[in-house]
Amino acid sequence: MKLIVPILFFFTFGCQSSIINDENFSIGEEFTLNFGQEKKLPNGELSVEFDSLLADSRCAIGVVCVWEGEAKIRLKLSFKETEDYEYHYLKIKGYVNRENTSQHESVVARYYIITLLQLDPYPVHNIPINVEKYKALLKIKYIER
Repeated sequence: MKLIVPILFFFTFGCQSSIINDENFSIGEEFTLNFGQEKKLPNGELSVEFDSLLADSRCAIGVVCVWEGEAKIRLKLSFKETEDYEYHYLKIKGYVNRENTSQHESVVARYYIITLLQLDPYPVHNIPINVEKYKALLKIKYIER
């Protein structure tokens, strides 16, 4: 019994430090941002929030479309050095996902390039999507000088 208590204590509390902080992202690495979620650089220099879904007119699965459509989101960026924020808008065309690198749209915000790689879920005909289900796959890099 004396051995069981320390083992249970270790597995309950000792493993928590190895859990990856889901509230951070790294420069140059892809990360997912859920609708309404905010993530930060570990040093606090920049934080990004998926603020709004402004439109999603992507051609739904199960429909024949003349145009692939597009979705548009708004990100709220906060900067540590000035304690202010900016809004930036990113669009993604229908049928574009992380592999379609030539089709990705990026925006420049101060000394960062922000790219929307994918927006999920993809619309399906006659199935409404709750805005809170959306998640954006992003990549943020420093502008090379």
